Amino acid sequence: MGNKAKGEYTLTIEDQTYTLVFDLDAMEAMEEHFDQDWPEVQNKLARNSMRATRVMLWAMFRLHHPDITLEQSKKLINKAGGLSKVGEIISGGLRSLMPDPDDAKALATGVSPDPQSAQAGVGSDSSATPVASA
Repeated sequence: MGNKAKGEYTLTIEDQTYTLVFDLDAMEAMEEHFDQDWPEVQNKLARNSMRATRVMLWAMFRLHHPDITLEQSKKLINKAGGLSKVGEIISGGLRSLMPDPDDAKALATGVSPDPQSAQAGVGSDSSATPVASA
């Protein structure tokens, strides 16, 4: 299933489940592959470049399956039924770039829904430790 909030998606091919992740590392891998900055890579994706789409999927494999090469990822896409079958993963990865609608609304109004949660060291799950100043 994957954790879509974290840009994670699962893809099952021939009884093997892969976890694909679209994160900053995947974006950087795409930049390096094309030797272009992210806005140029995004333009390739927006134009539905097949090469950019294939590279995006390969970049998404890298975190959990670093041994999969670009050529192998292409073969896995074909085994999965082609790009139309993995389109949800592609679309989901690109949607993960968009801010949460509630966050975008809060930014537009200038009011944070919970400003305390944005402070380091505040909250029950925080692991931040205050440092004494010299």
